[in-house]
Amino acid sequence: MGINSTHILKKPFRRFFCKTQKCGDDTSGMAGVEFALVVGPFLMLVFGIMKIGIIFFAMFALDNAVEQTARLVRTGQAGTIIKSQFKDQVCLRVPSFIGCSSALRVDVQSNPDLTQITPPTGLDGSGNLAGDGDFTYTPGSGGDYVLVTAFFKWTSIPFDFVVDVGNMGDGSMLMRSVAIFRNEPF
Repeated sequence: MGINSTHILKKPFRRFFCKTQKCGDDTSGMAGVEFALVVGPFLMLVFGIMKIGIIFFAMFALDNAVEQTARLVRTGQAGTIIKSQFKDQVCLRVPSFIGCSSALRVDVQSNPDLTQITPPTGLDGSGNLAGDGDFTYTPGSGGDYVLVTAFFKWTSIPFDFVVDVGNMGDGSMLMRSVAIFRNEPF
């Protein structure tokens, strides 16, 4: 007859926690213990999925707003507006929860030669979002190649404790949206 090692290990714990013999067979708290072990990782997974979903929605909304506003440049309608008005047009097209008035930067570059256009980085020397004055606004003329770039610094990303997606020094996230095209002949 062999020795049952499980019985040997359980016996001291039973004596320590239970005064009666029937306590070892009691399983009434197991569901609560299992729930407590599973609920933390489950909520982290749910909140992580929600956070990534919100980020993708915001990126899609910014891409859509830039594409719609870039149409003003492509058709020649942006020649009469100034940089701040163009930025306001982008802000009108993003959802209100993004709140883009102070955290959005827009750069519009044009040139007849596509190789002469240099994409902006959006960051200054210290890794922060560059100021409005660091970006250009030249919508160009008919037939020019145009690069429209929008940078958005999103500081309040929900569920920050789950997934860290901050790509800037202060923990905020820099989103970039780009539209490149050739102006229609106008």
